[in-house]
Amino acid sequence: GMGGLTYGLNTVEMAAAYASFANQGIYNEPRTYLRVTKIENDGTETVVLENEGESHVAMKDTTAYLMNQMLKNVVTGGTGTSARFNGMTIAGKTGTTSDNYDRYFVGYTPYYAAAVWTGYEQPEKISYSGNPAITMWKKVMQQVHENLPNKDFEKPSSGLETVEICLDSGLRPTDACRADVPGTSRIMTVTVAAGTAPTEACNIHVFRDYCTEGKCLATESCPPESVTQVGVLDHVREDYGPEITADDDPYLVANMEKALEPTAPTEENPEGTPGGCPVHN
Repeated sequence: GMGGLTYGLNTVEMAAAYASFANQGIYNEPRTYLRVTKIENDGTETVVLENEGESHVAMKDTTAYLMNQMLKNVVTGGTGTSARFNGMTIAGKTGTTSDNYDRYFVGYTPYYAAAVWTGYEQPEKISYSGNPAITMWKKVMQQVHENLPNKDFEKPSSGLETVEICLDSGLRPTDACRADVPGTSRIMTVTVAAGTAPTEACNIHVFRDYCTEGKCLATESCPPESVTQVGVLDHVREDYGPEITADDDPYLVANMEKALEPTAPTEENPEGTPGGCPVHN
């Protein structure tokens, strides 16, 4: 996580690093000043000190663009939502170490980047509702952007392509992905670096006969008018224990087949279940 370094970056270096995302991948070395000039008696201006600083390409402009898209999501619907203020496109990243000893936020817009760290010189748990680093960041950045028109981060003119992918496999979608059993398409349009889009078709979604009344895999007892074909997940998920479940667990083929099996009597259900479709068996 960001900010969890014993000997790491200071906030100035952190802000400069994140500014390179907004700057199309160009890293500019942080500078306290650009130049110092002196006005002579005759009115001429001469440069006394100049601090040009160092700039270099830190990453491809396409990489910077894709990072901006991800870090905008942190602010629109992730851990940094409290950084939002009206009228400005914001991206950012939060950071928290164990026991809340450090709270970090680096946020940036197409105009400015700022980093805030909160903590104690001698590590101590921070007791605060929310993220204090974001609270301070917003107080400053909202004022800085008060009269600036909103704009998005620049999109490279080349090097990107838009493709459809299956949200479950990350591969090219099939008709089965479009017919996912909960009744929603599992297809998303994404922008990726040219040449990196998947070429293989989804290998997780498969068609199975489904009983719309029993909401289960169709059996011989289910009448034809209740049976349709839907996309389900033919995938074996690693067993993380009964306390960890996923929303789509009921739509894994193995779980759907297991749901059709008869069950032995239990204390809660003394008669057990006969198995098969709960409506048509």
